[in-house]
Amino acid sequence: MYTEEDITSAVKAGIFTQEMANSFRAHIANQQHTYAVDEENFRLISGFNDIFVVIACNLLLISVAWIGYTLSPPLGAIAAAITAWGLAEFFILKRRMALPAIVLLLAFVGSVFMTCVLEFGSTANSLLVASGLSALAAWLHWLRFKVPITVAAGTAASVGLVIAAFFKSSPDAFKFITPMLFVAGVAVLLTAMYWDSA
Repeated sequence: MYTEEDITSAVKAGIFTQEMANSFRAHIANQQHTYAVDEENFRLISGFNDIFVVIACNLLLISVAWIGYTLSPPLGAIAAAITAWGLAEFFILKRRMALPAIVLLLAFVGSVFMTCVLEFGSTANSLLVASGLSALAAWLHWLRFKVPITVAAGTAASVGLVIAAFFKSSPDAFKFITPMLFVAGVAVLLTAMYWDSA
């Protein structure tokens, strides 16, 4: 009996192509009357090394942000964003590590958001700019690294942008924050279900 790890190992060794492996999975699933494993099947952690890499990346990001923060709070966030992008160049593009990819994406987009907040405060205008730049940062990250969860980060930033736009347009919008979050959550859920079904 062959396991998923055996098939994945054969693909990495060049014995099978990814298309052949997917066809094999579909054939076995058809025989067993179960659903085939699709392209979203991936290993989040390929070994304990992934956890060490995440810990090391976080320590480096925190250290860089702290050093920059002592000089200027926005500078700390900018330094963290640049460092996260630089680490992504190695751990995502060269090493293809899934867990560090997610952590570095969130660090990059979060640092871009915090740069605006630390520079301009948490006003409606600041949140509007921060959300817009975060959505742009997620899009640029997607163009470069193609990390699947980038879509979720971009969606969250876009929702923040829409809500911040409401806050800017009306001072009373803060009274309706709960209904706005509910509507945004339902809209994102329906969009995700439509995307998944397609």
